[in-house]
Amino acid sequence: MHDPTNEIHDQQIRDVSWGPLRMVKTWHTYFVNSYKFRTDLSSEGKSIKKFGVYTRGSVYGQLEDDYYGIPKEVIQLEYHGLPLKKLVLFNCEWFDPTPG
Repeated sequence: MHDPTNEIHDQQIRDVSWGPLRMVKTWHTYFVNSYKFRTDLSSEGKSIKKFGVYTRGSVYGQLEDDYYGIPKEVIQLEYHGLPLKKLVLFNCEWFDPTPG
């Protein structure tokens, strides 16, 4: 049987191709690059609400759209191999900034 992974020479690509490990980590608060990200649940019951994400988007041409959302989950996947590879996903509820 032909194994296409034998044709891939980049070890990181081969490691990721096997898929993530079965266990994941989740957080209500996540720190990265001096930024603190919180889910909406982390501010539940508090008088000050500090959560939300923003990203600048672009489409083909000169148009740009900005996107705003509320993080619902922060999930970290880990992949086989050394060095350990980690991928952090933000599951957000996004707002549609389009007028009308």
